[in-house]
Amino acid sequence: MEGNCSAEYERYLTIPRENATIDWFTGGGNTNRLAQPVANCILGNTSEYIMSNMAAAAVVLGLMPTILATVGNSVEETSTLCVIGQRPLIALLVAAGSPAIHPIRSFEYMNPMKLVKPRHYRLRTERSSVPLRTVTLAIEFLAAIAAIINTYTLCNQLGVMVVSMLAPQLTYLEFLWSIIGISSHVSAAASLWARTRITEGTRRGYIGEVLSRQFKPLDEKDWTKAFIDEDETYCSMALSYFTSLLGTCHLIYGSMLFSSLVFISATDSLKIMARYMASAMVSRFILMYELFWLRDILGQRKELFSRNDAIELTQPNEILEHRGKIYHRSTADSGIFET
Repeated sequence: MEGNCSAEYERYLTIPRENATIDWFTGGGNTNRLAQPVANCILGNTSEYIMSNMAAAAVVLGLMPTILATVGNSVEETSTLCVIGQRPLIALLVAAGSPAIHPIRSFEYMNPMKLVKPRHYRLRTERSSVPLRTVTLAIEFLAAIAAIINTYTLCNQLGVMVVSMLAPQLTYLEFLWSIIGISSHVSAAASLWARTRITEGTRRGYIGEVLSRQFKPLDEKDWTKAFIDEDETYCSMALSYFTSLLGTCHLIYGSMLFSSLVFISATDSLKIMARYMASAMVSRFILMYELFWLRDILGQRKELFSRNDAIELTQPNEILEHRGKIYHRSTADSGIFET
């Protein structure tokens, strides 16, 4: 820097942006007129060996958003935990800790009851005591916060220490990628919430009751009655479509952003992926644990709700007819739940 690019770096530090000249032929523009000459000078004085190393890092980082999406949380799962499990706080934390998401297809939003139906082939455990579940919940919050700190510390380090060819003058591009991922989870939860109908009390009172239980373990005795409408509303359809668009844009933007990073080695790119993946796996474990207990609670109750009318499932393979509809224990996905 001092021997070859000191003049460009000096102009970057001292000249106001509006007074700097633009080198259009080397990729300069109105927004990067100060940072582009410095980055271009450094690259021009870099050896082919280092350039090849940075190219390998760009390949790894460009694939990272897609790889993280396979181990991260889906918007269907976080929205189910938020609305049906009444855990908006922990759902938001695990979404923030694992920003990579897998895009969903437009107008093909998963029925949330498929995620919380009792699965007889899955691992089962005995219901633990309330104090033990409270301690476990505290550990979940601490682990989720640690994942968030790791993720956003890494975003800050990448913004300050690494240059993106998309916009070399900006340092918040990685933060923007994370925020778009959180927005997808929030939009998915809002889409499911738009189909929720409160049967006891007001919607505001229901929200207040849910928020007051964020630091308590899941317990079927605390739930308030509500159900999810089988029919989609215009609002839920619009939010579902918006969620799919956000997921697609998030994946495209993430691939472009991380593949455009320079001045980073292939070894460092693996460390970056490992840190993002660690946060994703911790968040995934927390989410699966919460959904595990949610399935256990619904399995203990053994009932579904359709338009405020309870349908009791007394036998594992019992077939019931209710209002002209056939319900089977293994396929009863009315989308209705009691909370």
